[in-house]
Amino acid sequence: MFAALAIQLHADPLRSSAIGLSAVLIYRYSDVRPLAVASFALWTPAYHFIAPMAGTLPPAVGSAALAAGLVSAVALVERTTTDREERIRRALFALCAIAAAAVVADRHLVVASADLAPDDLSLLVLLVLLAALTVLRVRATLREAAVAALTLATFVLAGVVHIVGAPYHTDAVVACITRPACS
Repeated sequence: MFAALAIQLHADPLRSSAIGLSAVLIYRYSDVRPLAVASFALWTPAYHFIAPMAGTLPPAVGSAALAAGLVSAVALVERTTTDREERIRRALFALCAIAAAAVVADRHLVVASADLAPDDLSLLVLLVLLAALTVLRVRATLREAAVAALTLATFVLAGVVHIVGAPYHTDAVVACITRPACS
């Protein structure tokens, strides 16, 4: 799928090859391979780095999306902890970062913002939190609650910015909320 889309978007062959090779290597050296596949399937902001036709992202969002991809790569191949459950938890946290980065990046394709929007800031805070949680010793339940809450907040903020900023006809959910005849 990635290769087909890269061809269709007239992507830079060097960048496409680098991302494809890193996907293969991470899959090869990860012991949680289904999560490795999921991380690259969710990492749609990669198209913005390989193809000029995919559109450009604001620098903060592009950097955050790149950082989310790097965090995911490290979480999938690192072996500093011998506890398999902890490695899976870290990989799932990285998937939360990738999913949030993908939503915010995709939102920028529909509703662009000149400055940092609330969902952009929430994404940056989520990445800082994930980086801090890999270093700090925090109870697992507190870690999971913090990551889940901030990921959900990022999704909600991206949805709100999308609904408020997009034209009326682009979102059927808004149309059904404002007109009771849809129910």
